[in-house]
Amino acid sequence: MQNIQTELFEGEDPKAQTRTTVALSLIVHGEAVRYNRGKTGAGRYDFKHMIGPRGAVIPYVSSQCFKKHWRETLPFTPSPIIRERDSKGQEKNQAYTSGDPMRFVDDDLFGYMIAGAAEVESEETATEAAEDAEVETPESQDEKLASIAFSPDQFKTDKTWIKLLKDDSSALVRTLVDLLPAEAREEFDSTTESQNLSENLRLAVTVALNDLLDAKDDSDIFKENFFPDLGKKTGKKQADALKVKNDVTVRLTRLELLQKAFAKGFETKKKRETTRRTAPVRMHALVAFSGVKLAEDFQTFSRDIAMTGKNSILNPNNVGIYSGWLKTRVLIEAFRVGKFYIGGNMDILPDQIGENATQDEANPYDRQNGTVKFIQIAADERKKRVGVALESLGNIGNAHGPASSALHDGSLKPRAFIGALMNCADSPFDAVWEDNDGTPRLNFSRLRAVLRDWDDLFQTKTLYVGIAPEMLGDGDVEAFASIVSEVVKPLGFEAIVDTPRRALKEMAQHFAA
Repeated sequence: MQNIQTELFEGEDPKAQTRTTVALSLIVHGEAVRYNRGKTGAGRYDFKHMIGPRGAVIPYVSSQCFKKHWRETLPFTPSPIIRERDSKGQEKNQAYTSGDPMRFVDDDLFGYMIAGAAEVESEETATEAAEDAEVETPESQDEKLASIAFSPDQFKTDKTWIKLLKDDSSALVRTLVDLLPAEAREEFDSTTESQNLSENLRLAVTVALNDLLDAKDDSDIFKENFFPDLGKKTGKKQADALKVKNDVTVRLTRLELLQKAFAKGFETKKKRETTRRTAPVRMHALVAFSGVKLAEDFQTFSRDIAMTGKNSILNPNNVGIYSGWLKTRVLIEAFRVGKFYIGGNMDILPDQIGENATQDEANPYDRQNGTVKFIQIAADERKKRVGVALESLGNIGNAHGPASSALHDGSLKPRAFIGALMNCADSPFDAVWEDNDGTPRLNFSRLRAVLRDWDDLFQTKTLYVGIAPEMLGDGDVEAFASIVSEVVKPLGFEAIVDTPRRALKEMAQHFAA
C-alpha cells in the first residue's frame, strides 16, 4: 500500500504543491422513501424529481440535503447558526453559520457565506435613546452635548453636497448656506454641480450644521415645515420630542432631523465585508439510475373508526414515494482543507487571523498576477480533518437517525462507492456504475478505460471500493475483491475492497495524523 506523498501536508512552497483531492463515485439506496420534498401540486409526485426521456420521472436528492446529514455526523462541535433579526428583534428569513473555519471543522469542510451588510440600525430614534439615558452630573451632560455633533469624516467626498446645497427651493438649504462664512460662501457660489466638495467647504458646512444644532429654542429652523420630505409622522414625532426639556434630547433630535434631511450627503454605516468559503467538499445531487419504482402514497386517520370507515380522514394532498438506487460524485479538495484566504469576498477577514502567521501566494482570482495572503492550520490537523470527513461519510445517520425520519425514513449511508486519491480537482469515476436489471453493478470495461485515460492524474495507484452485500448476488465481498484486483492489477493498480463503511475507514487511515 502506497503512502500519500503530498507537499500540501508537509508545508512546502505553495507553488510546488500538488492538488490533492479525494474522488468518489457513491451510491445510496432508498426503499419507499421521500428524502426531499418537492413542489406540492406541481404534478403527480411531490418529491424532488426531474423528467427524463419519454417523460420518465427520475427522483433525486439534493446535495444540500445529503451534506446536511453528513455535516451533522462530524464528531465536532458544529458552527453556531446565526439568525438575522430586524430592529424589533423578530427573526428575519436569513441565517448563516459563524464563518469561523479555524475553530469549526464543518465551516472549513462545507463552506459558508456571510453577505456584507450595514450594521444593524435600530428603529429606536435618538430621542427615545436619550430619554432612556442617565444624566448623572452636569459634567457628564456637557460631555454628551459636545459629542453630539457633525464631523467632516461623515461627509461624502463626491459631488453630492454641491448638488444638495444648490437647491435654493428648500428653506433649510437656504438657511444652511446663509450660515457659511463669507470666504466659504464665495467659493460655494463659484462652484458648479459638476465639482466635488472641497476640503474647505466641507469644514465650513460642518460648522454650519453644528451651528444649527445650537440654534435657539424659538428658532423656526426645527419646525415641521422645514422638513416636509420627512413625512408628517416623522415631523410630529420630532416636534413632540423637542418639547422635552432636556438639552441632550433636543440636540440628538436635531441631529437626527438634519441627518435625515441631508441623508444623501452622509456616508452610510460601514458595511461588514462579505466572507465566503466555497466548500472543499463538493458533490452534485444524488440521481436515481437503477431499480426505480414510484408510488402515490396517501394517509388516513382511521384509529377507533367503525368498520365502515365512515369517519375516517383522508389527507387530500398527493404524497409521492419511491424506491431505487441513486448515484452522485463526491470530490474532497484536500489541498484546500485548513487553508484560508484573507480579505473581502475571501474565506476570512483580517480580524479573524489572531496570532496565526500569514503567507503569500499568487492570487488565483486575479488576472494581474497579484498576490493574496492566507493562513493555514497545522499539517497534522489538516490531514485529520480530511480523514474525519471520510470516516463520517460512512457513519451518516448514526447519531440522528435516518433522513426524513418522521415519514418514510431512509438511510443515506453509502451502499457502494469507488474512490481514489487524485492530483487534480476532478473525479474520473462517474460512468463506472451501470444498471443491471434493477441493481447497480461495477462495469469493469469502463473502469479499465478510466484507469488508462486518467493514469497520470492518480496520486496513488490504490483504488478503494465499497460494495453492499445485496449487490453481489450469491457472491461475497472476498470473491468480489479478487475479481476487482485481477481487473486493475495489469494496469499497475491495487484495490482495497470491503463493505462501504470499512472501505471508507481504510481510506481515512491515509490521512491519520
